[in-house]
Amino acid sequence: MRKTAKFFAAILSFFLSVTLFAQNSGNVTGTLLDGNSGEPVGFATVSLTPKGSTKVSKYVLSTSAGKVTIDNVRHGTYVLKAEMMGYKTYTQEITIKDRNLALGDLKMEVDQEVLDAASVSAMGNAVVVKKDTVEYNASSFATTDNDMLINLLKKLPGIEVGDDGSITSNGERVTKIYIDGKTFFMDDPQLASQNIPAKMIEKLKVIKKKSEQAEFSGIDDGQEETVIDLSVQQSMMNGMFANVMLGAGHDLKGEDASGDDVPDWMTEHNDAVRFQSNAFIGNFRKNSQISLILNANNANTRGFGDIAGGNMRAMMGGGGGGFGGGGGGGGITTSWMGGLNGSVDLFDNDMQLAGNYVYNGSNTYSGSLTSRTTHMLGSEDIVSDTESHGVSNSDGHRFGIRLEHKFSENTSILFEPQVNFGGGNFNNSSLFNTVSVSGIPSNDGWSSSNGVNNNWATNGRFLLRQRLGMPGRTLTANVTWNYSENKMESFNQSLTNNYRGGVKTDTPTLVNQRSDQKTNSASASGRVEYTEPMGNNFYLSANYAYNWSESHTNKDTYNSGFYDWHTFGPENLIYVRDGETYDDVYSNSIYNRNITQNIGFNMMYQSDKMHAQIGAALMPRNIYNMTNGKDYEDKSLNWAPNASIFANFNDFSNMRLFYNGRSSQPSTTQLMPVMDNSNPLSMTLGNPYLVSYFNHSLRLEYGYTNRQTFFSMRTSLNGSMTTDPIVNAVWYDQSMVEYRFPINGKASKNANFMFMLNTPIGKSNFRVSTNTNVSFNQSHSYIGAAKMDMSAFFNENKEFNYVKFHDTYWGDSAKKAFGTDFLDNRTTNLNVSENLSLTYRLDNLELTAGARTRMSKPWYTVVTDDTDQTANWTNTVSGSANWIVGETGLNFNLNGNYTWYEGFTTDPGSSFIINTEISKTIFRGAGTFAIRAYDLLNQTKTFSVSDSENYHTESRSIALGRYVIASLTFRLGTFGGRRG
Repeated sequence: MRKTAKFFAAILSFFLSVTLFAQNSGNVTGTLLDGNSGEPVGFATVSLTPKGSTKVSKYVLSTSAGKVTIDNVRHGTYVLKAEMMGYKTYTQEITIKDRNLALGDLKMEVDQEVLDAASVSAMGNAVVVKKDTVEYNASSFATTDNDMLINLLKKLPGIEVGDDGSITSNGERVTKIYIDGKTFFMDDPQLASQNIPAKMIEKLKVIKKKSEQAEFSGIDDGQEETVIDLSVQQSMMNGMFANVMLGAGHDLKGEDASGDDVPDWMTEHNDAVRFQSNAFIGNFRKNSQISLILNANNANTRGFGDIAGGNMRAMMGGGGGGFGGGGGGGGITTSWMGGLNGSVDLFDNDMQLAGNYVYNGSNTYSGSLTSRTTHMLGSEDIVSDTESHGVSNSDGHRFGIRLEHKFSENTSILFEPQVNFGGGNFNNSSLFNTVSVSGIPSNDGWSSSNGVNNNWATNGRFLLRQRLGMPGRTLTANVTWNYSENKMESFNQSLTNNYRGGVKTDTPTLVNQRSDQKTNSASASGRVEYTEPMGNNFYLSANYAYNWSESHTNKDTYNSGFYDWHTFGPENLIYVRDGETYDDVYSNSIYNRNITQNIGFNMMYQSDKMHAQIGAALMPRNIYNMTNGKDYEDKSLNWAPNASIFANFNDFSNMRLFYNGRSSQPSTTQLMPVMDNSNPLSMTLGNPYLVSYFNHSLRLEYGYTNRQTFFSMRTSLNGSMTTDPIVNAVWYDQSMVEYRFPINGKASKNANFMFMLNTPIGKSNFRVSTNTNVSFNQSHSYIGAAKMDMSAFFNENKEFNYVKFHDTYWGDSAKKAFGTDFLDNRTTNLNVSENLSLTYRLDNLELTAGARTRMSKPWYTVVTDDTDQTANWTNTVSGSANWIVGETGLNFNLNGNYTWYEGFTTDPGSSFIINTEISKTIFRGAGTFAIRAYDLLNQTKTFSVSDSENYHTESRSIALGRYVIASLTFRLGTFGGRRG
């Protein structure tokens, strides 16, 4: 009874302390305004310091509308300080004695000295580094009326746009794009970058966004993602506007001026009508945004993330045949999409509601020529050449909602459900041959794969956030879910001629299969986190997470009924359903269940200048797998330490240091004891004997900006090491068919250095920027002797004996056999890239000159000839000019780059790409007529190189060549009449 009384007394005292704290704290609100113009001052740093102290107790950023809200401030007297570049520091002494203190308008005085420093250079403050944010001034980078956000991104130092439309900032992938702090089409940055007109943008901020838990509690938990937040021109935040472009033109095929000798099929598609059209219609106001986006083109500018196509490719696996992968890379894409996005603030901004819908479709024709040199153990190298073609189609729908509601200053929720569904089809084919470097043939043949796919998925999360009275004491609960269903019917057909001693054998290897495949996947997780202030700026955080996932894949494979294989070929793909037989070897039924728990603790120190954290987590894990009726279960206990230090020396100079350690398990695919024969020259197997691996990761970052000189720089150094990594054992049978088997290998190492600098040159109109990247990685693989006899590991039904294979090469007594038949191959890669640019800028003229080089140097221990380990260089010099001719409305834009290659096995030749655009504003600035010409000399190439394990691969893909498009752009509403 006494214990019960003590318990209730403790509970009562807790709630009393919460009530007393609530009664002795208040909220401070206000609006920062420009003292001259009265315009809001957004993203200023606002802090509160207790009177007589030098230690800041609270700090926030003002919103884009200049609003300032500081919650849960203890009663007392403080010095409020507001700081923003270009303004003098605003200070005011305030006393908080009531629940709410409304300061009204706070007018900041312009700092004329800073403005005078800015006026000496037309370059302006192009880049600013602010703590965890890199801010770009869009007006410092010239764009045309027809440019989209992606064209602006390509000009920004430190940002790269991949061929697939992915965006990275200093090597970190951008996961979301916001407009003035509001999510834009959820998790599809490609849709935003391809469809938002560049002229809309005033500022662009790349932010290391903290988790919702950290943003809520004010305590950094080290979890973050890289996002882009766009600030729209203020003139467009007051109503409806539209930007509509319609364009059409034609290819100008002519001759390939580069002089390359390529097959006709790689250029025959370059004789077609080209069209580009897009529309961005918006209604942006202080508390609401709505956008309608339309896009259709056949010029390789897909304006969305292709979720349906991605799901289909996941089901295709290694399909396509040959080393070329069935026409991957490059190609010509026709795409179309329509999307609606909206957001609104309700109930005095206590609720933010957003939603979107997207329909999209695409058709891609692709093809490639690939050459792969494989360095063999104990024999001469072999060269595999592949000619691949492919056509794929996909379309899909997706819906998303985001609801965030604040019930009070202490309680809020976030709800984000999404649904997508779609489908597609594909048809890939390839011709291949393999010979030794001396010309002795090993095999040749063809392969084909085609199929139809349908898929749908739903996912989402629910987050509850609760403050518990004392500042820093918070409780959050997060629930996520995911369910997907993916179906595909496909055909896998190939014919491989085998050679013995250079002489073709009598009977080829035939594959003529039909497969029905279905995968259902589901997952759910729950995470609870509690933070407790310990005093003196120390905090303790504890969390528990439970993650459950389950998948069931069923693949039924059938061999064709009787057919005449002599007439079987790429032009006569015979499959006879009558009499087809079930294939046990290539059919499977796989069930996986994965349960992981995470029990973590973190100790943190946090002040206005420093954040330090150290912690660890225990991760019990249970894996259960049933494949074709055979059970496999593994239970493990992993752990993950972490440490970090953030030092903010001032608002524009900071250092960040991270260490993470994580123990991970092999994937289900890696564990699955099933052979994949979709590529007739490269068979892949799983390995149920794999064990967990551990990764150590260390990252150091430093950033600095000088407000007066507009100098900015950012540098980082990353390193990682993985013990017991999962690598491949690779060997070849008598017909030079490759087998790949995952095993735990020796430790792998990676390191990366990045340096970015952007600065005006003195007080001139010149700006120089440089971006340097150096990466080093080293890994191990195990290479089998050429033409190994693998018959001992297959039974009469062609089933692979995993137990016998493992005992022979990786068992306790396998050292001798392993050392005889396999060589430990250490692969080392060094990659260096440098991108240097010089810009000259006046009000109506921008000139740029640049140089870029990328070097890749591989080393293999299985190779003793240094000529096979030469460095590959890709070098480019470029230039551009953008000239607005006075008040005439004429705009001339010209850009070109010359690229040449050195050190490649196959010389791709050089290329000189010139693009130009001439435009004229019409209708008093509300429209633009433009003529754009792409690749005037018809020399575009899509060339890629990769080095891995014991082979070097070079591939050239179909590319869109020279074409001309005439377009008419209309700007309506608040967009009309504007020119940037």
